Amino acid sequence: MSHSDGADTEPTTINLSSSDWRRRLTSKQFDILRSGGTEPPNSHSYVHFFPKMGFFVCAGCNLPLYSSSAKMQDSGWPAWDKCFYSDVQGSHVSAKATWAGTEVTCSRCKGHLGHVFYGERRTRTNERH
Repeated sequence: MSHSDGADTEPTTINLSSSDWRRRLTSKQFDILRSGGTEPPNSHSYVHFFPKMGFFVCAGCNLPLYSSSAKMQDSGWPAWDKCFYSDVQGSHVSAKATWAGTEVTCSRCKGHLGHVFYGERRTRTNERH
């Protein structure tokens, strides 16, 4: 994930081979986005990064995923209380139930982003991404 002041909301789906993704991403990005890995807590620079404006975008395809205004303080991982929506793309984050909880992925390139938690009553939206 990276931070941007501009938004790329083209609704195109991106389907690349594993070798193409390996060329496009760093090894850490590939492990997380394409293999479903998890960073150790407090290891990402965005844990303590709270910009006043802009978007956090998918490192795989540059689709805006979360607004800076949705960023929240959490327990060691970057977190947001809601995902980005646009008229063109709809929800920019897809959720599906898995054995490990509700996984969230980029709606354009299907890159693994982490998990969403509902019902904790910690945010105004009652969800934490």
